[in-house]
Amino acid sequence: MKKTMISLLPLVAAGLVGSAFAATEADVENSFNPYKAGMPSAPGVTPGTVITKDSK
Repeated sequence: MKKTMISLLPLVAAGLVGSAFAATEADVENSFNPYKAGMPSAPGVTPGTVITKDSK
C-alpha cells in the first residue's frame, strides 16, 4: 500500500501543476471569435489579392 501511494505522488503533483494554467474567459472568447476586433491585415496585401508563383 505504501509503495502504491509513493508511486502515485508524482502523478498527483503533475495534475496540480497542470491545472494552474487554466484558460481565462478572455482566452476562450478570443478562441471562438478571433476576428471580433477586426480582420487581420498585412502591408501590400488588399482584399482580392491573388498570390501565384509569378507574384513578386
